[in-house]
Amino acid sequence: MFKLKRFKKLCATIVIFFLLLFSSSAIASTLTLSSGQEFDLTARQVELLKEQKGIYFFHYSPKKIISGKLTYDVFFELPEEFGGGFIIAQPEKMAAALKAVATDKSTELEDAYEKSRLSSVRARKADSWFATEFFLSTGYRVDDLDFNIAGDINGNNPNIISELKWRELKSFQLKIANKTVLQQLFLLRSSLAYGWIFDGRNQDSDYWGNNRNCEWSRSNNNTDDGNVLDASFGVGWQFTFGRSDFVMTPVIGYSYHEQNLTMTDGCQTIATPLCTPELGPFPDLDSTFETEWKGPWIGLDFTFRSNEKTDLSPIIETCISVEYHWADYYAEADWNLRTDFAHPKSFEHKADGNGIVLSAVLKFLLDYQWTLNIKLDYQNWSTDSGIIRAFLSDGAIADQRLNDVNWESYAMMAGIEYCF
Repeated sequence: MFKLKRFKKLCATIVIFFLLLFSSSAIASTLTLSSGQEFDLTARQVELLKEQKGIYFFHYSPKKIISGKLTYDVFFELPEEFGGGFIIAQPEKMAAALKAVATDKSTELEDAYEKSRLSSVRARKADSWFATEFFLSTGYRVDDLDFNIAGDINGNNPNIISELKWRELKSFQLKIANKTVLQQLFLLRSSLAYGWIFDGRNQDSDYWGNNRNCEWSRSNNNTDDGNVLDASFGVGWQFTFGRSDFVMTPVIGYSYHEQNLTMTDGCQTIATPLCTPELGPFPDLDSTFETEWKGPWIGLDFTFRSNEKTDLSPIIETCISVEYHWADYYAEADWNLRTDFAHPKSFEHKADGNGIVLSAVLKFLLDYQWTLNIKLDYQNWSTDSGIIRAFLSDGAIADQRLNDVNWESYAMMAGIEYCF
């Protein structure tokens, strides 16, 4: 009888042990990766996770070991019911471990695995000594350009004798760009954009009085041909401040820009007895005006990385660039209907200028290597006073004051990015 009681007591103890073991392994708790991704793990899955290759478990606070060198690792803290502590690993190792312990019903783990898998792309790019990205985008661009001149080199007789404006120069633009990072710090970036103008308008006005008074001639013309071009190169040094979601890069570089414009379909809209031609359309207008803006620049690039999972993409990146440019401005024109001017070079401009260039890019990571981009570009340029030099048909040269030149542009584009 005594042995039977001892046997029953032993069986009860074994049953209780297995019930406790089963219940503890079935306990599930919501955990949060450092990337922000939430998922559920049971105690049993936590123990299995600790045994996976590349996974490290610590009993104390992660703040004691997290440093700039571990910026691109991911970790999560364990709740008290799991014994506390935290687990840390490289994103690709965490992804593989989560997949290994996940079951078909663990959709949270599958999401966390996918998140860590895609995050490992950025980690590999950041940890590699060489990482490069190529961009191809296309879209819609609009430019405005104007200049005005005085009657003489001193800025008088009158202070504005002639003014030309180009408005709503609409282009179809194609842009290619490259960004390369060496040793996670040194940045090289370059871009080339070319736009085909398909629509626009021009106005040419002449005045007798100061401050645009006594307008005695005006023509309104088409500018539905020509092209625009932007090229830029820059180098910089990246700063992460110990964070993986924010990068700031001071950059210096050099840029070159062109507007090559053609005026056709002339129409005289204000005329006096001195005007040639008279009011109304006039034939054979085919004048050209070509500009160049080139010089050094300084700027700041900012990159913000979001780890919030969305329906469109698990990873979203926002890039903002601000640049200040110094410009050596030059232009030349051929006024084909002016018999008093030489051809093909009727006059030229020379002046110093400056410009602000802004851009913002929203990136959606689709795969290890492919990214969808939406991009906005804005430019605003102007010059100081300079010289307009006219070349006359009799061989003479006449200089007048170029008061200023103003150029504004914006572009909206969408494209793809390929990462190595």
